[in-house]
Amino acid sequence: MKLGSLYQKGKLIYSYEVFPPKTDEGVDKLINELKKLEKFKPSFISVTYGAGGSTQGRSIKLIKLIKDKIKSTPVPHFTCIGSDKESILSFTKVIEDLGLHNILALRGDIPKDTTNYHPKNNVFHYADELVAFIKEKTSLHIAVAGYPEKHPEANTLEEDLEHLKQKVDAGAEVVITQLFYENKRYFEFIEKAKKIGIKIPIIPGILPTTSKKQLDKILELCKGTVHVPKELQESFDKYKDQPEKAKNIGIDFAVKQVKELIKANVLGIHFYTLNQAEAVGKVIEALPLPPNKKSS
Repeated sequence: MKLGSLYQKGKLIYSYEVFPPKTDEGVDKLINELKKLEKFKPSFISVTYGAGGSTQGRSIKLIKLIKDKIKSTPVPHFTCIGSDKESILSFTKVIEDLGLHNILALRGDIPKDTTNYHPKNNVFHYADELVAFIKEKTSLHIAVAGYPEKHPEANTLEEDLEHLKQKVDAGAEVVITQLFYENKRYFEFIEKAKKIGIKIPIIPGILPTTSKKQLDKILELCKGTVHVPKELQESFDKYKDQPEKAKNIGIDFAVKQVKELIKANVLGIHFYTLNQAEAVGKVIEALPLPPNKKSS
């Protein structure tokens, strides 16, 4: 089933994101974490892909394990930075040979310590080019990323929305957003997207954040583009030396946030797990989520 068809009105679904661990021990631990979340029957589990294909082997291994051991549908990420057309087709063939039908197409991060990055021969500059290529050369259904508070490299949200529109016009069927903490940012993003003709599902991405250290790391990675409510920031500052208290505050905040999104009739929730089951599991247990359909 194609990813876009999962998101139908009245059929609220949810999904997870994980990343491939660096060691076999880490992979085993992640599979155990996913087994804890298996009872919630996610519609799919997306698997990240390292910059320049640095984790491709581990990503494929994890995709196979999720398919075989978790009995859930993996949706691979693919980034075009550092990948030529041959490597893209090689990866998509592996995915299709596994019987999978969906992919999350991303530009990816520019290599660290690089200025004025220019792709070499036979590679793509932007995600919309990757989307168009996958659409032309494969039968895969394509999701892309969206940024309710703009991509760190975009000058304005309006500029970033135009980039999103280019990805949609190239063939994307679903948008999954970057994490956010203020729902108003997501709602405003949705309205602005509609005004420029983006009509495909835009699914909110939620990260239950459980400590000041974790929040600070997220803000660093997002380069200041994600706003944090004052009360959440102050609570993490106050309880930075009380990890259980901080964790519960973060989980309660995520529950409240997701309940508001559900009340607003979102079509799905995509949870960023950071490869940990506890926080996501506690949030889901507090939500009135109906049974999910599965992708493939």
